[in-house]
Amino acid sequence: MQIYDNLTLYKTLAELGVIPQDKLQKAFDSTKTANKLLGEVLLEKDLITDENLGKLIASILKVPFVSLAKTAISDDLLLVVPEIVARKSQIIAFEKTKEAIKLAMANPNDSQIIDFISKKTGDKIIAYLATSRDIENALRLYQKEMQKTFNELLTEQVQVAGTSPSQEAPIAKIIDLLIEYAYQNKASDIHLEASEKETHVRFRIDGVLHDVLSLPQNLHRQIITRIKVLSKLRTDEQIFPRKKSTFASP
Repeated sequence: MQIYDNLTLYKTLAELGVIPQDKLQKAFDSTKTANKLLGEVLLEKDLITDENLGKLIASILKVPFVSLAKTAISDDLLLVVPEIVARKSQIIAFEKTKEAIKLAMANPNDSQIIDFISKKTGDKIIAYLATSRDIENALRLYQKEMQKTFNELLTEQVQVAGTSPSQEAPIAKIIDLLIEYAYQNKASDIHLEASEKETHVRFRIDGVLHDVLSLPQNLHRQIITRIKVLSKLRTDEQIFPRKKSTFASP
């Protein structure tokens, strides 16, 4: 995604004189052979910080800049933008005022996604530039929100799961939530991998596995048994060397 012209950024930096001219010229020349954005090359060579590059690009685009690393984002505001939309379009809702919702975007010129969020919320949208690196870090908040949901469930119910037939419901709820989250994020399958202390849950989205959350390891066998029951598989079969389980989401 190219939201600025390499030559424009080069000229702006040359005028500012914040990077030695010889190093700036060398970085600019390398963009032609490497087919990269000048900003990417400058970051790779540690010639500029991610935040300063973002501020500079924002000034070129004539849009406000936000550093998400320095911004507290509430859970309610985070969920204004569905996670799958946030990841695909590289956007994060970070503040809401009486006048508008402020949206951090890797491409603040994307009018289509701005219109989508505006129609979804009924609010005016003010687009801010945030760096891709900053947005990627902020997207982890979605994972924390999911982990929070499961932690609340575990705290309330699953501590005694499996001690009696009446305690099967929490395990069923865990599976239901996993499938629901996977469906919302358009995951093709869900991976459950048991380690010594916990079970790692990963979603495969667009062919790439993403860490989602962790569950207590002592629940792994119960979760797998529940999945087998739902899949109408035998629950008395065990393949001991294998600790990784996968099942497809709807």
